Amino acid sequence: MTVCIAAIAGEYIVTVSDMLIDGGTISTDSNTIKQWSLNDNWAVMVAGNNISHAIPIIGNARGYLEKAKDTLRSVRSCMKRAFQERVREVITDRVLYKFALDMPTFLKKGKRILDAGTFADLSRAIRTVNLEELQFLVYGFDVNGTPHLFTVCDPGEDRTWDVPGFRAIGAGECAAETILYYFN
Repeated sequence: MTVCIAAIAGEYIVTVSDMLIDGGTISTDSNTIKQWSLNDNWAVMVAGNNISHAIPIIGNARGYLEKAKDTLRSVRSCMKRAFQERVREVITDRVLYKFALDMPTFLKKGKRILDAGTFADLSRAIRTVNLEELQFLVYGFDVNGTPHLFTVCDPGEDRTWDVPGFRAIGAGECAAETILYYFN
C-alpha cells in the first residue's frame, strides 16, 4: 500500500513515504524513491497506479519554476500547468493521433473538419482520458520562508493543505490521515 505524507512542524516540513512499486504481477517494497526536488525550496512526492507520467510532469514544472517566483501561488500554477499539459499530450497520443490532430487543433477546427459522429466519438474518448489516479503532494517554502503543502491530481486540480498542516496521498491516504487527525 502506497502512502506519502507531509506535515508542517513549526518552521519545518517533515515527510515520509514507502518505497513500494507494483508492476501488476510483481512488486517490491524497497525499489523506488517517490520524492523529487522541484527547485531549492520546493519538492514533490508521487503516488498513483501508474507513475510513469510523473517524470515528464516534474520536468516541465521544474522548467516553469525557473522563470517563476517562489510563491505558493506561482508554484501551484506551475505544477497545475505541467499536469494539464501532460493530460493534453496523453489525449493526443491516445485519441487524436489517428486523425493527425492535437488538442488545440481539435478544439479550434474539430467541428469543421470532422463529421458530427466522429467529433462526438472523439469528444467522448477525450473525456475518459486520465492519468490513472496520479497524485502529487508538493511541499516547500515560499520567498518569506513560510512552509506550504498542496496537492495536484487529475484533472489538474490543486488543493492547499496549510490548514490542517498535513496531507497524505496514495492508497494509504485514509489510514494515514485518520491517525494524523486523531493525534492532532
